[in-house]
Amino acid sequence: MPTKEEIILAIGAHIWWKNEFEKAVSEGWHFFNPELAERSSESELGLWLAELSAAGEASEHFEQVQSRYTDFHDAAATVVRLAASGNIDLAETNIRIGEYARAATALTLALRDWMAAVKAPDYGHGLRTLPTTTPNPNQGPFGQ
Repeated sequence: MPTKEEIILAIGAHIWWKNEFEKAVSEGWHFFNPELAERSSESELGLWLAELSAAGEASEHFEQVQSRYTDFHDAAATVVRLAASGNIDLAETNIRIGEYARAATALTLALRDWMAAVKAPDYGHGLRTLPTTTPNPNQGPFGQ
């Protein structure tokens, strides 16, 4: 089971890849091979999911994220094919409001849901929880 921190890093990796991909399409780097977008296992997030799979991770959240991840990369390959065929406007529309946009959002939400389901570790240190409220300036030191 991954930690919250690992899932936060996974979200970051997804956002980075997505931003780089969208920049490449908008700047005209649409001539690269669509199979590169389909090879989801070569991205940081894909490698992490492959490691989890090899380690036997089989939770409902993992399955949901893996499915959304595949959908996202399929949608990215469609964007590349559109751009490579000269339909740049349609590719950019797909990025903003089409299947690619929906798949990217669905993946981010699935990762967020997984992170929310992961319990914070209980270190059992026995220390009391410190208050998180701002001290009252009208109160003397140590509550006097």
